[in-house]
Amino acid sequence: MLETMLGVNKVILLGEVSEQPELRYTPEGAAVACFPITVCRALSGPGSKAQKENETFNVVAWRELAERCEDELEPGMYVYLEGRLRNHFWRDALGRQMIRTEIIAERVLVLEPEDVEADNRYDYEYQWRE
Repeated sequence: MLETMLGVNKVILLGEVSEQPELRYTPEGAAVACFPITVCRALSGPGSKAQKENETFNVVAWRELAERCEDELEPGMYVYLEGRLRNHFWRDALGRQMIRTEIIAERVLVLEPEDVEADNRYDYEYQWRE
């Protein structure tokens, strides 16, 4: 019998909320919020010229964390986010297989740019239950 070794699926991002979280509810009543986070990083360009690269990631938060994200997050806020990657598959109207990689948020920490003291941060954590 072949045993499967468990892996690690952990994402940590520090970036800017790009759009207001959109809150919806499943037919079972579970809250789900979707929003993008943009992460900027420095690159060394040709001739050592400094450049920036922006990457935007789709984030999905569930239940209590989703409601808090919708209430508290605004575009332009800096956040520390922990979560895991998930590939979401579906078929479009033409029957083609589609895929979207999402980050399932497990913890969101709002950072205040003018004062990064621990007392001035909001920490929302949600332990993912499947």
